[in-house]
Amino acid sequence: MDRLSELWNEAVDLAEEGDVPPGTPEGMARLADVLRVYNSIMGGGVGFALEVNEPSRVGRAVDGLRYLGLSEVAGLLADIADGYRAPGGGAAGVAEQEKRLEELLDLQDPVEDAFRLRARAEPREFGLEQ
Repeated sequence: MDRLSELWNEAVDLAEEGDVPPGTPEGMARLADVLRVYNSIMGGGVGFALEVNEPSRVGRAVDGLRYLGLSEVAGLLADIADGYRAPGGGAAGVAEQEKRLEELLDLQDPVEDAFRLRARAEPREFGLEQ
């Protein structure tokens, strides 16, 4: 297993634990924020992820997606979350956006690909030696 795979697994563990401990490298913290929501989406869909993750966690995931360069995914997730929170909102009002988001996330794991690119470009942000 290469070092980036190990970091990915560490970020998965951080995501499962909930809060990222102080002193965690910024890249790892942001990846864990993304994975908390991303794994919920992959396990039960967007609506499920928004039910089990409080708005602040979803907001951190959106920020983390942008950090990883996944702006379209971040924008869709933010719009969907806003749609669910709007008066009378819910799945019906954001169905097309949810479909597009799930299509993007089903494309050969863009989150892991984006993480690997960012970690190679900015290794210190992930606690890697240069």
